Amino acid sequence: SDWVRSEAHYAQDHHKLVPVTIEHCSLPLAFMLRQSVDLSTGVFDESNSQWDKLLSWLEGEHPEVAPGDATLAPDAAAVAAVPLKAQSHEGWLRPAKRPMFAMGFGAMTIALLGALFLFRADLGLAKPVQPDVVVDRFTARGAGIAAGFAESLSNEMFNGFSTSSRINPVNGDGKRRPHAYQLTGDVSTEGDQILVIAKLFAPDIEAPVSTIKFAQPKSNPIAARQFGLQLAEFTRCVATASDSTGSKLVVLPTEAIAPWSRFCQQVNSGTDVTSAETLVATLRSVVAAAPNFANGWSNLSENLLIASLTPGADRVGLIAEAAKSADRALSIDATTAKAYQVKAWLTIGLAGDPKSGSAMPHFHDFAAWEELARKSISVRPSDCGCELPNYSFTLTALGRPSAGLPLLQQAVGNDPNIAEHAISLANLTAATGNPTGGLKMLDDLAVRWPGNKSILLARFGQAIWRRDWTAARTALPDQPDSPAKAAWSALVDALQAGDAGRIHAAGAPFLAIAADPATNSGLAITGLSLSGYPDQAVDALTAAIDRGDNVLSLMFRPSFAEARKTAKFAALTQRMGLIDYWKIHRPDFCAEPAPASLCTSLARS
Repeated sequence: SDWVRSEAHYAQDHHKLVPVTIEHCSLPLAFMLRQSVDLSTGVFDESNSQWDKLLSWLEGEHPEVAPGDATLAPDAAAVAAVPLKAQSHEGWLRPAKRPMFAMGFGAMTIALLGALFLFRADLGLAKPVQPDVVVDRFTARGAGIAAGFAESLSNEMFNGFSTSSRINPVNGDGKRRPHAYQLTGDVSTEGDQILVIAKLFAPDIEAPVSTIKFAQPKSNPIAARQFGLQLAEFTRCVATASDSTGSKLVVLPTEAIAPWSRFCQQVNSGTDVTSAETLVATLRSVVAAAPNFANGWSNLSENLLIASLTPGADRVGLIAEAAKSADRALSIDATTAKAYQVKAWLTIGLAGDPKSGSAMPHFHDFAAWEELARKSISVRPSDCGCELPNYSFTLTALGRPSAGLPLLQQAVGNDPNIAEHAISLANLTAATGNPTGGLKMLDDLAVRWPGNKSILLARFGQAIWRRDWTAARTALPDQPDSPAKAAWSALVDALQAGDAGRIHAAGAPFLAIAADPATNSGLAITGLSLSGYPDQAVDALTAAIDRGDNVLSLMFRPSFAEARKTAKFAALTQRMGLIDYWKIHRPDFCAEPAPASLCTSLARS
């Protein structure tokens, strides 16, 4: 049930989850990415190695990654750097290794929890002070709203709140409680959509500090769940102002609450992504009103860095301000994960060369980058949960996607409610040699988030990697309309026919499409690579990277294999500073059949 999964997620977040299977079954996505003890044999003594594994995990040696990840060394150390209670070897139950443990464990646990509850204050375990959030029942207005929808929405909100220890949700009666945060709203319909408009009040502020609107198709069977999770995340962002469940609660000065609420609204609105420039303007007003707010400074540093990649931006000034903002955050709170992440990006050169005005990364200072990246995942994680995925993204940009895979597995295991991370994991799983697993993940995610556009986009890419042209043709209509999409229709037919001349002819339209900055895209670059234009594919990729487009991962996808064998690709990676790194950390593509010629020179070095 959802409640059981919420409790399991809570245990997982606090690193006290030990998964055990007693029969073979289909696991939820978030938990199938973790190892579990298999006790399906019914043997509960030391003759069963799985029983020994259970006991050792309870004693504090519970791994956080899936089986087989040990082969990804040395980057398993990156996952090990995440601060887990288990890794301290301080067992949180430390059972004696004897068969009687199985009989007495349940009673012992109940007695222990009862004693902890009764004496929690004396033991210093009393619940810390948390902000109350009064949640009024939302009002259904107009026709076409399913009976019980508003109640389901309320339940889902509380379900979302239960995954965070940062707030104390309270059922409201519609009356304003001036000394608490309070959430109220309406549910209505408009055309084929169902709408939720919510108002959030802050303590001692008469008017609502934010009004936020969410929309879902009426046909979405889990609309109430998605609304509830979105509202819970938005409310938590405003009400706590903290950046993780492990940080101290932040009480912002009154003048900072309104701009901070605006930021939370901008990043949780569920609409098109707000521009980095808009977020920068909002966050500058936040830190001006709250100069000792570490989370404000770290978010500002991140968005300054993103804004620096915008064409025509003042790259030098924005990157310099991003560095200062990250340092300011760390001077206030040395455990601010996002600030370490931004410093890692700046150190390795992921933001490009500000002096030349190019967004083309020139990777350098790998040792300092890795130290900062590991630091970002060794302190408490931020609420975005993005430090592990961003470390994974950088490893992928360095040509080592298999080393980034366990980091994404860890991130999704920590918080399965972030669709972006789960979809990235499905794609990386498929791209690193497990196409069946990647497709299964997408299928599971589509059940959880029906109609999610990113899942529809991913289906086409994965079909191309699998060379499943029937699936590619099915997924093509879900891609955004563009000249590249139109050209792909003929290319899919040609690839399925397997006629080399026809494939090359079908790829010709991509030459003009990729040459135009307005239409050059990942679809166009992939089309060139698969249709016999590998040099032109590298040229198009280079132009896109120079503009600051997020296409670095394309270099190491299965569909770019032929382009990786060209001299132009070798020159591009030399220009990016990757060759020196690969002399120490061999890229994944050098293990492919008939690898690129540059792999030979790497082997000699």
